[in-house]
Amino acid sequence: MRGERISTPKPPLAATINRLSSKASENPIARLLCLVPAQPLPICRASIMARRKSPLIPSRLRVMAEHDFRYNLLNPAHTLTECRALAPGRYQVTGNGGNIRSGDVLIVTLKGSRELSQRLTVDKVRHLINPPGQWMAVASGPVFRELAIVNWQVDCDACGKQRDFEFAVDAAKGEAARAPAAEARISELGWTNDGGRHLCPTCRESKQ
Repeated sequence: MRGERISTPKPPLAATINRLSSKASENPIARLLCLVPAQPLPICRASIMARRKSPLIPSRLRVMAEHDFRYNLLNPAHTLTECRALAPGRYQVTGNGGNIRSGDVLIVTLKGSRELSQRLTVDKVRHLINPPGQWMAVASGPVFRELAIVNWQVDCDACGKQRDFEFAVDAAKGEAARAPAAEARISELGWTNDGGRHLCPTCRESKQ
């Protein structure tokens, strides 16, 4: 006689959950293991904003500034106390005010000159506590082993106009360095050398 399989109907899902819940109420450990529907964790808006402002994102680079310390533009709130050469091309500058930072450019009057100036780039700066607002910087600039300020005179070969001017030269290079330095200076003043003839700015423009 062939046996017949009798399938036992499975209890409904709701009855299973009720049975597990009743057992969990009897056993404290089972209560902890009872199936509880997962609830979504609240999203913190502040944490999202903090991620957006992560320090790994590079900040905007600061724009370097120029500070004019020439004597003819002296301002009591923005002054230069000292500028001395530490080595050829290296300078120590002390001043007050201006909020100087590394990478800034300082325009300073050359010692012993009425009108000449040089541009120095700040490598590092230290702000002093006393006196307030004072700073000391190490900067790089023109290389002079022996700075000399020379006064020369140039005449316009077209109109006869005369101009007194100063120029800076490295005296350690000897007399041969003076003429090129003088030509560079009068070019800055708007003069030109046309085949050995010097022309003032007015005559140079009229010739063009």
